[in-house]
This record gives sequence, C-alpha cells and structure tokens, in this order.
Amino acid sequence: MSKPIIAITPNYDTGEKRYYLSEAMLSSIWDNGGIPLPLPLTQDFKEEDYEALLRRVDGIVFTGGCDFPATYYGEENSEYLSSFAPLRDLLEFALMPMVLELDLPVLAICRGMQLGNVVLGGSLYQDLPKLFSDEISHEIREGEDYGKVAHGLSTRGETDQLAREFFGTTELRVNSLHHQGIKDMAEDLVPLLWAEDGLVEAYYHPGKRFFLGLQWHPEYMYEKEESSRRTLEGLVAAARVYGEQKEQ
Repeated sequence: MSKPIIAITPNYDTGEKRYYLSEAMLSSIWDNGGIPLPLPLTQDFKEEDYEALLRRVDGIVFTGGCDFPATYYGEENSEYLSSFAPLRDLLEFALMPMVLELDLPVLAICRGMQLGNVVLGGSLYQDLPKLFSDEISHEIREGEDYGKVAHGLSTRGETDQLAREFFGTTELRVNSLHHQGIKDMAEDLVPLLWAEDGLVEAYYHPGKRFFLGLQWHPEYMYEKEESSRRTLEGLVAAARVYGEQKEQ
C-alpha cells in the first residue's frame, strides 16, 4: 500500500475568513510516514460531502486551536473563554461522530482532545488557573518556543503498560499550549497520563482501533522527544492498516 492519507482539521480566523495550519503539523505527518490532507472549511458545509471525504482517507488529526463555547458541554460561557471560530466548531462537532462511526484512526491534539471528550459526554475546566489549579503553568506565552518542555507527565500504576505501548515510557516531558483541560472524563474514555497538578493530559478509547487524545502538541516535540514521535507513528501505522483493510 502507498502512504496512508491523514486528514487534518485546520484552524480558522473568523475575522480574516481564512483557514490555516502550522508547518510543524504538516511536517509531523510527512516525517512519520503519512500524507497530510488539510480539510476544507466552507459556509456551504454539507455533512454528506464530508462523510464521502472521510471514506477516502485513512486517519485524521483533530488539531489544537481556539476555545469552543461551553454550551457544548452544558455550561454557560465564562469570562475566561477566548474568541470562538463558529465555522470550525460546526465542522468538527459534525465530523467527530462520523469518525467514531467509521472507526477511523484518530489523533486528537489539545483542542482536539477536549473536543473528543465533550462529544462523548465529558466536560472541561473553562480556565485552569482560575477554576482548577495554578500549581504549574500549562500555557506557553506567545513568542516563546512552542517545542520547549513545560512540565512532566506520568502514569498512575494501572496505566503503566498502556502508556508503554503508546509512548514507550511511563514518564514524559511535554510542551503546553492550553488554558483549558478535562474536568469530567467521558465514560467511554480511559485516562493514561497526568500532570503534576492532577490534570489528565492523555486518554484513549478502548472501543476503537486507534483513538488517542493528547493535551500537548507532539508536532512541536517529535524531533527531540521519542514519546511524542511514537504518537504520530502510532497514528500512521493504524491508518496504514485501516487503508489496507479498505482495499480488501
């Protein structure tokens, strides 16, 4: 089989009406054996068109980005939320159930991890320093190196073996580019890694072939941290198997 095609959800600038992706996101898929395919964003969004597109790819990355309204998880929007991208919200909240139905291999990064949890019935802390803990900093300041190690992650005993399978280790060093995080975990998801302050920073879905959520950004870390590289390799490997099975 040729290289698997990995769909990527883009960021969206509502004011400029443009969508974009970081070079690091695209390179992280290329460098680990996949072909990145950014998904289109359009006001003429039709679910059947995106479902047809998903049937032509072998895996998907739900990328990081801006907040989405707390109404998606049954809360009122607080003053701590940043700006929204309604068109992106429309796309991703429609895509996630389709992806789950197709059992498409998924890597959900930062906002994507939060999205997966919310779609499956979980909730979020709308702002970690104000509503959870300010023990460690989860948000690298604008202008700083996005690949800088911000803090460590570790398992809690019962997830040791799973963590070794996904990351090759039970102790990770990660970057951090978020101000929100998981509050209530969806019942279908299993937490894998925790930060020092107790925040869940990785989960997986045991009922799916490959559904991994990460609160950090491996696209900025994979060249120097093997644990981040393995997450991308894992997605591409699962996508390759998925594609081969489609061809049979």
